[in-house]
Amino acid sequence: MASSWCSQPMMMTMVMMMMMMVIMMTIFPLLAVAARGVDVADDVNNGPWMEHIDDITKDRPTDEGPRTEHIIKKRRAKELKECPAFTPKFSHGVATVSENDPKRATITCNQGYELTPPDNATLICTRHKWLPEDGVYKTCLPKCSPPCPDNGTCVAPDVCQCGNSSCAPRINCPKEVDLVVENADQIIPGSIGGALGICISGYEVSPGASEFLVPCIGNNWTLPTDQDGHPITCHPICFPSCRNEGVCVAPNKCKCPSTTRGTFCERLAGSECTGRPITPKGMNLSAWSENVYGLTCPDNYVLPGRGLGVSLRVTCIKGKWLYPDWKGHLPLTCEPYCLISCRNGGKCVEGEKCQCPTGYEGHYCQIKTCPKSYPKIEHAYYSDNGMAPTSPDYKRYVECERGWTLPSQTKGKVEVRCTEGHWIMMNERPRDNQRLHCIPAPCGSGCENKGQCIKGKCVCLTGTSGEFCQKRMCPEMLPVVKNVWVDRSRFPKIYLSCMMGYGFNNNHTELEMTCLTQHHQWVVGGTEGSNETCNPLCPIPCWNGGQCWAPGECLCPKGYTGKQCEVKLELENHCYFPLPQVEFAEVFWE
Repeated sequence: MASSWCSQPMMMTMVMMMMMMVIMMTIFPLLAVAARGVDVADDVNNGPWMEHIDDITKDRPTDEGPRTEHIIKKRRAKELKECPAFTPKFSHGVATVSENDPKRATITCNQGYELTPPDNATLICTRHKWLPEDGVYKTCLPKCSPPCPDNGTCVAPDVCQCGNSSCAPRINCPKEVDLVVENADQIIPGSIGGALGICISGYEVSPGASEFLVPCIGNNWTLPTDQDGHPITCHPICFPSCRNEGVCVAPNKCKCPSTTRGTFCERLAGSECTGRPITPKGMNLSAWSENVYGLTCPDNYVLPGRGLGVSLRVTCIKGKWLYPDWKGHLPLTCEPYCLISCRNGGKCVEGEKCQCPTGYEGHYCQIKTCPKSYPKIEHAYYSDNGMAPTSPDYKRYVECERGWTLPSQTKGKVEVRCTEGHWIMMNERPRDNQRLHCIPAPCGSGCENKGQCIKGKCVCLTGTSGEFCQKRMCPEMLPVVKNVWVDRSRFPKIYLSCMMGYGFNNNHTELEMTCLTQHHQWVVGGTEGSNETCNPLCPIPCWNGGQCWAPGECLCPKGYTGKQCEVKLELENHCYFPLPQVEFAEVFWE
């Protein structure tokens, strides 16, 4: 009972507290609004349903009440606050905000300027900033008409600057030239304000000029004039010029007066030549015009004193053929032509060959010949190489007698050559060649057998004697020694060298052969009576009494065999190695 009584007051308390919380949650927001003193219309203008109200006001008349008009004005004011109060400033241009949309503006350039780039001139307000609608920066630049040249810059309306000065006015003529010039082939516009005209072939505007310039004046092509102020035309060319008051009416065609004749009116009436000019023998005549002929020489021939290919002009004057270069004298002949002129008085003959005077030869007579006979030299004699004297390989030699020598002390034969018309010896000095001669030789013609000339006398080696060591004290015949070859290159010493596989008794392979002057004989080994010979050598010694009988081969005694007689035979009557040698026979094994 007591517990139930206590629980009832607690429940009442809890119910009271919950009621008070509901009342507070309802009243406190209204008190907060009253404290701020803000019009409810502002909350409506700032609420998320503003777009809904705007849509409604667009379709409803404005006289529905002052409350709706008030809401619309508030919304417009807020939109203007979101964009800057000023629009971007442009040099040489302005930006104007749209009346229908405060977030959009349009750029307009001043007169004489154009928007660059020109695609889109609209600005939009985004995040409190004016930005190009297409995202590309815009500017107003001056405009020049016509455009500036490639090297110029438009710095102000219709003002171009090239470098540090103003540009020349640009010509702006039509791309095609609509003018017609008589006998002109074509007129081509250029890049410098003019057009180039070209006469057709055989025509010219002035002597030597077949091209002319058509100027552009006031943006129009203007026909040029000549020195007399007449419109320019292309005149026909006549070469040579029309004579005797003739008029050139077409290329190389003259209109002649009745008193003249000829293609170029060069002849007076009654002054024509009859027939063709006289053609000198061996020359060619060709007609250049009715009254002009040309004389030329055949190939590899020329007119006297003229070059190859030069022709002579023959003209009819007053009824006669005139040869001005000859002064009327005939006949005239052509001369053979040599590409390289003949020298030393030579004459060019047919086939580009020169006929040389006496004392000269060569293709162009450039070589001075020597006398046909050779100079006589005392104590000397001549010889040759056995070729025919007319052969290009023929050579002539001179050699001094024994006991005599050339000034240069050259021994033996010396070639004689022809140089600049003189016979000379190549190894002699110029002054000696002026007078070829032999002089007494010191030690005669030289010491023989390796003797040395000392103070004009020959000092001989052992085994030689004589004034020039020309005598050998031992005979030419040498002793016969088997299996050797004789080396005479070191005379007066002579050496014997054993053949391969052989050697002397002392195992040497070379011995000196000495001349015993008192006996006039050769000895081997340096002592009289010595009997040296080359014996066969066996690198591996022979065993068991065997003898080396050939290089590397042993002759075995009875009872032994083998390469070095190292094998002993046990049986009797065996054959022994080596086999017997029989001349002109072969050994066959069975």
